[in-house]
Amino acid sequence: LERDETEEEIDSNLNALSGGLSRLKMMAASMNEELDGQNGSFHRITDQAEKVKARVDSTQKKVQRFLPKSQRSK
Repeated sequence: LERDETEEEIDSNLNALSGGLSRLKMMAASMNEELDGQNGSFHRITDQAEKVKARVDSTQKKVQRFLPKSQRSK
């Protein structure tokens, strides 16, 4: 009788553990999906920032040509 109760308690604990692990798996999948989306946004923002930097650099070079030599950056 005592062995049956122990086995039932073990089964109950394993079921609780299994439920907790299932919830953790769902949370991890959800976090992964969110991170994938944010990673895509990050890459788009990085690409845009690089394009803006290239345009700013180009504009700075053009402006430098109109400044007197004493005011040009090196």
